[in-house]
Amino acid sequence: PEQKPVTIYGDSHFYSSYLLTDFLDGRIDPPRALERCSDHRAGTLLDSDKARALLHCGSMIAGLSLWRGRYDRTFKWLEHLHWLRRRPGSPSALSLETGQEVFSIAEAAGSEWKLRHDLEQLRYLSKRPRRQQVS
Repeated sequence: PEQKPVTIYGDSHFYSSYLLTDFLDGRIDPPRALERCSDHRAGTLLDSDKARALLHCGSMIAGLSLWRGRYDRTFKWLEHLHWLRRRPGSPSALSLETGQEVFSIAEAAGSEWKLRHDLEQLRYLSKRPRRQQVS
């Protein structure tokens, strides 16, 4: 029999899953894709930790979108993740390198590291030509 281009519904962690295909084809938006990916992790891996789901699903869906050359969907996805991780009151994010919690923005607000980081970003931005911003 001819091989199908997608895997069964339960295999959300594969690049050929219905979840990822639905997201790339625009049938579901980023919040729904994250919800479905998180539900998959909770149902099949018995991992209901929202921070780990955000880390895993975030990198998986971004990677798939880039791999397939769907930069429009990659942008939508990363914009959503950025909002989730940077909005006021958001929980601490997990490190891609360690999987451990990194400090929250609120905790870092008064730190020397955060001050240096912000100054470096402002210097970089001030040297760039002005252009229309997308958000």
